[in-house]
Amino acid sequence: MNILNRYVVGTLLLSYFICMLTVLGFYIVIDVFQNLSRFVKYVEVHQTGGEEISLLFEIITYYCYRSPVILYALTPMICLMAGMFTIIKMTRSNELVPLKASGISMYRVMRPFVFFGILISLFMLFLQEAVIPVISEEITGTDKITHSRKTFHRDLQNIDEQGRIFYIARLYPIQKNMEKIRVTIFDRSQEMLVAHQVIEAEKGHWVKKEGKEYILFKEGYIYYYSPEGKMRVEEISEEGYLLDTKLSLQALLFPYKKNLDTMSSSQLRSLLKKEPDSTDIILVLHSHITVPLSNICLLFLGIPLVLTKNNRNPFIGIGICIFVSAAFYGVNLGCLSLGYKGFLNPVFAAWFPLTLFFSLGVGFTSVIST
Repeated sequence: MNILNRYVVGTLLLSYFICMLTVLGFYIVIDVFQNLSRFVKYVEVHQTGGEEISLLFEIITYYCYRSPVILYALTPMICLMAGMFTIIKMTRSNELVPLKASGISMYRVMRPFVFFGILISLFMLFLQEAVIPVISEEITGTDKITHSRKTFHRDLQNIDEQGRIFYIARLYPIQKNMEKIRVTIFDRSQEMLVAHQVIEAEKGHWVKKEGKEYILFKEGYIYYYSPEGKMRVEEISEEGYLLDTKLSLQALLFPYKKNLDTMSSSQLRSLLKKEPDSTDIILVLHSHITVPLSNICLLFLGIPLVLTKNNRNPFIGIGICIFVSAAFYGVNLGCLSLGYKGFLNPVFAAWFPLTLFFSLGVGFTSVIST
């Protein structure tokens, strides 16, 4: 990498870091004010139950888990902003003049911007595949603050990954406690599904032990049924009965919502094998490719608009950035919405915005003066 590339990429990284902190901070401040009443309600319910928690701590914890998702969604716009400010800085300090005088074309100047876009795309892939899936349970767990004002829910039913049926009379999402639970476990070795174990407990809650999630049942009985129809009853001990299950609080509260956005590509492909006709999974899987590539797309579209105008005013650059980002995000969200609703083919819905704006960017790049 020569001196020009190192200088431009270094300036881009610094601009990206500053823009990232500014945009992320601005977004979080606005979101805090919008959800402040829900945070206060959440803390009040905990304090009513005798648990001392801090409002500030809960807000910080919430946005620590949410920040990777927010950053992943806003990175294409931040990447474009970094490129805009770098070009304007070079223009205002007359750094482009000697480059043009020495015969270096603007196509050559754009090369480090493309390299920078690739770096940021790799960073997005890292977030998408290695960070967000790891903390997916914590991310979806924060929904209990902003998506649920109820202190408890009645008569919930769901099935876990092993086909065990859970019925819960009362669920307290904030405390992660349950009352009056019934779990029916089937013998799948038989041709017909026959219940061979039933757990009935007055209380239950989620616990983590040795890195695995369990539900701990207390004050109840376990009924065992033999193939001959005989029944044996065993009382749950004072220590409780641990049941290994991946049934989460989120799945009980939102049984029809798949947390596809927090899954890695490998998890989505595994899920697609079970549900090959799911347009939602296909759409999100293709979006895992198109969203990181949108960094390069927006740079191709926005940078030529600044270069051709030899712009020195940062506010004009901000205006161009807002216009280009709003247009891209608007078309992208519109296509994704139509894809989720089945009006557009999921592959077309994921790739059309990127193809359209990348074609426009290549067209704008071709008019850069040398």
